Amino acid sequence: DKPRPERERLKALLRSRAQLIELQKIETNWKEHASELPLLRRQAKQRIAQLSRQLKALEREIRTLTAAADIRREIERMQEVQGVGDVTSWTMWAEMPELGQMDSGQPAALSGLAPVARDSGHFRGKRHTEAGRPQVRRVLYMAALTASRTNPVLKPFYLRLVNQGKPKKLALIAVARRLVELLNLMMKNPDFVLVG
Repeated sequence: DKPRPERERLKALLRSRAQLIELQKIETNWKEHASELPLLRRQAKQRIAQLSRQLKALEREIRTLTAAADIRREIERMQEVQGVGDVTSWTMWAEMPELGQMDSGQPAALSGLAPVARDSGHFRGKRHTEAGRPQVRRVLYMAALTASRTNPVLKPFYLRLVNQGKPKKLALIAVARRLVELLNLMMKNPDFVLVG
């Protein structure tokens, strides 16, 4: 599968968007403890307004890029899963071109959501997630937060894990893992229909 320039452009736009959001958070937090000096308060307000304008411009560019018929089709397919919104589907499309071509277990490993063992001899260490693609892992975790509250299939799965005593964060990671496997399955099988 040859690389698509649209993926690289979308990847760059999304990474820039993430940086702007971080800067917005910093500015907003700083403004809350702003100086008594009117000049500094005014400048903080101007920076926040500027960041907001830049963010809107970036999102317009992203929406234009993802409006192409073939890209839009794939993004809309991912959004059939309750909990998967624009940012998650954009990121998955840009950062995980292998989606729909992998075997079971590979999407979780590639996104850094598969538990890794820390075993040696008779010692059995704690399982944890590592490596993978940080942008993908981040958006899947956020999507899992939404899915654990609203998705008719993933919400009961999440609640079952929590009721079994699994810490909430680990249960959310399990939901994110299910989510990426489900997205891969959906992209692989156009006839696959979500139930629940």
